[in-house]
Amino acid sequence: EGKSSAATRVLFCTTGVLLRRLQSDPLLQGVSHVIVDEVHERDLNSDFLLIVLRDMLPKRPDFRVVAMSATVNADLFANYFCQVTSVCPVVEIPGRTFPVQEYRLEDAIEATGYVCEPGSIYAKGGGGSTASGRFGRGGGKGGGQGRGHQLKGSFGGGSRGSKMQSLIADSLDKEAEVDPAMAAQYPGYSDSTLRCLQTVDEQVINFELLEALIRHISTEYNDGAILVFLPGMAEIRTLYDMLASEMTRDEGFLLIPLHSTLSSEEQLLTFSTPPPGVRKVVLATNIAETSITIDDVVFVIDSGKVKEMQYDPRTRMASLETGWVSRASARQRRGRAGRCTEGYCFHLFSSTQEAALADFTQAEIMRVPLEQLCLQIKALRLGDVAAFLGRAIEPPSEAAIRRAGEALRELAAVDDSGELTPLGSHMAELPVDARVGKMILYAAVFGCLDPVLTIAAGMSVRSPFLAPMSQRDAADAARRALAAPVSPSDITPFSDHCVLLRAYNGWQAAKARGRGADRAYAGRYFLSPTTLKSMTDLKRQFAELLAEIGFVSGKVRMRDMERSKIGDGVLQATGKNANAHAGCMPLVRAVVCAGLYPNIACIQARAGLLTSAADAEFAQSAGQHQVINTRIDGQVAIHPSSINFNCPHFHHNFLLYHEKVLTTKIYLRETTVVGGYPLLLFAGKVEVRHDRGTICCDDWIEFKAPLRVAVLFKELRSELD
Repeated sequence: EGKSSAATRVLFCTTGVLLRRLQSDPLLQGVSHVIVDEVHERDLNSDFLLIVLRDMLPKRPDFRVVAMSATVNADLFANYFCQVTSVCPVVEIPGRTFPVQEYRLEDAIEATGYVCEPGSIYAKGGGGSTASGRFGRGGGKGGGQGRGHQLKGSFGGGSRGSKMQSLIADSLDKEAEVDPAMAAQYPGYSDSTLRCLQTVDEQVINFELLEALIRHISTEYNDGAILVFLPGMAEIRTLYDMLASEMTRDEGFLLIPLHSTLSSEEQLLTFSTPPPGVRKVVLATNIAETSITIDDVVFVIDSGKVKEMQYDPRTRMASLETGWVSRASARQRRGRAGRCTEGYCFHLFSSTQEAALADFTQAEIMRVPLEQLCLQIKALRLGDVAAFLGRAIEPPSEAAIRRAGEALRELAAVDDSGELTPLGSHMAELPVDARVGKMILYAAVFGCLDPVLTIAAGMSVRSPFLAPMSQRDAADAARRALAAPVSPSDITPFSDHCVLLRAYNGWQAAKARGRGADRAYAGRYFLSPTTLKSMTDLKRQFAELLAEIGFVSGKVRMRDMERSKIGDGVLQATGKNANAHAGCMPLVRAVVCAGLYPNIACIQARAGLLTSAADAEFAQSAGQHQVINTRIDGQVAIHPSSINFNCPHFHHNFLLYHEKVLTTKIYLRETTVVGGYPLLLFAGKVEVRHDRGTICCDDWIEFKAPLRVAVLFKELRSELD
């Protein structure tokens, strides 16, 4: 963006950059073509951009839009654009990958001789027993004659290929009857495989079968790396630990986890070439679907599962759900095996389950909060939000749009009539989450900009705190060491946001010392230098944007900050007025509160004291000493990744959080403990209740206060608003 000039003919940019240009140039004058790549990913900004570009076509007859992807639903996009144009041509370009042979669950069971014992954790309705039948590899009956290509012979051997497993398989063969419908559905497969298909629960990730299949490939096939797709870090750790106890490098295996929370060094191992005779096994999330290419992968094992964030506008809660991949994603995963030679892909779902898969991944616009998107629509003057989003390829629900409007009113970004407030107009000019945008605007007003920009940058990227597979306890201890108080009044131990700030400032100070001190610091505290550098770049961009919209005086330019020899250059560039109170941590915490409210929880009595037995039991199961409630959800838990997890006591009664996620419980992530003053000054509507001698925030959080003090707060609040 910063490199373009009058001589520029082609500009490569992010979707966000183009959307910002549309704010000042709604018809993109001087632009003849816009090429949008990877449209199959259906991320929020891409779908939003396509609405704007499609609406522009009738107004710009000379304008062309090209939507590209390797696995796109071409008919869906062609029909979408045909609604405003007479014709939408589709161009198909053949790929250049090598052929890939595909297999399904039934083929994997047949080849490995895997047996799923009824009652095991991998059986339908099993759900408990860990003493499962394992796999009958010593006596497997696989010749692999299936619907696809013939698999190479059954697996015989390995550390668990014992006589006992053969006896289990034989006993199951004799006891279970093969359903004739199953036999008709899967012709050509052995009775043992058909019985296993009747028993196995496809909804569960079968780590035993994964191990059996990896061993089968290593025994029966030529050299080549194996890429295993798993839904998340928890599953990667489970399989990694299982394989590490069974497969060592001495046996010819190199196990490599691949996930965004791992260190750069661990991720770079993915691209390394193992010594002769050693087979590389990469355990990855869908980061390996499109983001990276591992050249020596010949074999792909697809668990068929993916974790996606789902947002429920009714409960205002995001939940990380594990579900089936789409057919398009399965094709992407298959394609990872055919990059350098003929490949093989083993999908661990049956042919029956494959027929039930969705064709394409659900669009992000249908499963995430829409606050920032609604702000953008209002800032671009694109009309009624609901009507505009109704023109999306696949529109979001009315409930999600309503909830976004409510959230913007809670942030004071729109008024009761739905129009942008002055605050909302400024928030819309910042390409960040609405809450983060409000936070940095308040920081500029209250003179604590530099530390809040660091926190905002950290909230806008993935966490810089790493959790290496073999050093998880050490990484947690290092993070807690960073949070250790340096004085009796230090609030850092009770705030993930302050720990993040301290980690970043420490890294910048180490960088100034030179001689690799920054690398040593990052290593000591298990920090990702790559993420810290991303935070630096983002922090500088935020500062530059604030100057452009008039919240910071003087010229604040990226290149000047990059040349600075003092830290990241932001403090010097933004000046004294914007940072007059940068060292006042209570103020910093209050500004964070201004941005994150109404994401607040109440810390109540210690578990077991003045609480019900059920509350105490919940707190104990969550590993916390207090009962913590939100207004909507009731009792919640602090996420184990938070510095406040398992904290024996808190010095205030309220807990800010960046997000809440539903897994086994409702967890609060990235938390900070705050007192009552930040809530009264920066949170929701304040009401003085004369008859009760209290002041109440949002008709929920009530404080006892003398009438004179309550009225004073009310007046202060009206001045701030």
